[in-house]
Amino acid sequence: AGLYVHPDHRRLGIGAALVRFCEAEASALEFHHLYLYTARAEAFYGRLGWLTIESAVWAGEPIAIMKRRLDAPS
Repeated sequence: AGLYVHPDHRRLGIGAALVRFCEAEASALEFHHLYLYTARAEAFYGRLGWLTIESAVWAGEPIAIMKRRLDAPS
């Protein structure tokens, strides 16, 4: 349900590789869209082709709800 890279290992492409792996697995299972919410990583996911479809507040914290179309190019 969550993606986390330890701070000592960030900015090495590990997070992007994990996201791409999840996308590939979902695509192999014939899913066409994925959704997520994030409080702190909207720009990160945006760089990977995810689109913000709504802003909301959850547990008192602003979040972005994002979507990724798997059959579209990155």
